[in-house]
Amino acid sequence: MLVREAERLASRILSEAGRDSPGLSARLLLANVLETDKTGVLLKAEQSLSENQKERFFHLVLRRKKGEPLAYLLGVREFYGLDFQVNAATLIPRPESEHLVDCVLAHEDGQKPLFFADLGCGSGNLGIALASNRPLWRGLLLDICSETLLQARANTKKHKLEERLSCLRADLARLPCAEQSLHFLVANPPYIAAEERDLVMDEVLDFEPHLALFAEDHGYAQLQAAIAQACEHLVPNGHIYLEHGANQAGRVRELLQQNFTDVGTLRDLAGHERVSFGRLQTASMR
Repeated sequence: MLVREAERLASRILSEAGRDSPGLSARLLLANVLETDKTGVLLKAEQSLSENQKERFFHLVLRRKKGEPLAYLLGVREFYGLDFQVNAATLIPRPESEHLVDCVLAHEDGQKPLFFADLGCGSGNLGIALASNRPLWRGLLLDICSETLLQARANTKKHKLEERLSCLRADLARLPCAEQSLHFLVANPPYIAAEERDLVMDEVLDFEPHLALFAEDHGYAQLQAAIAQACEHLVPNGHIYLEHGANQAGRVRELLQQNFTDVGTLRDLAGHERVSFGRLQTASMR
């Protein structure tokens, strides 16, 4: 079977299954099997697939047909212009989360050696994107899941940031750092409420880790935990940056305003309130 024939057949299979971007998915899966890129697939269009390549390719196509996310099949996802290794233990980085990175880079001083923590780091995409854009910053990438941390460490090494980023296992309720030691804290914690389960896409619900998706207390438990840790571990006037659900901004701002000032929310490209932030009040202001 020729490469172009395999791509055409795979695209039709995925289209009939109702999968997003079937043509692009087919080409990317072919590129993975052929160990090339999208342009390489075009250049190899008239070449024949070996039996091994054909078997591997259609095995991936059938997994995609069943709904398995493309990022898991490829083992990589682009975020903020960087490639991140991902697997079923990590939440797939979303474009919406890039707004959190934008927010931090806009607010924090890139000319100073700041120290930060990324709570529930997953693949490490937030912390790594920040450190990649600010050579003077150092940070902690924290997650409760050991398997997830393996991916974060792999990505830290991939981007040559081992000397500035440490990946540690930690619960959001107890951070492995001293009080008032962080200049800022970022988190994209689980924030989907159990009662919203039916609203989650099947592709996400069936394949992505529920530990990184769902939170108790109507989705606010981990957001509240992150805020509590920020109050304890931020330096005076340090900042917190939280990603949350599109309908959670009002409540998150209320929680922040108990101990933070200059509280605000950034909207994503769809107009949804996506990232909230604030500056920790000094002891005299509280």
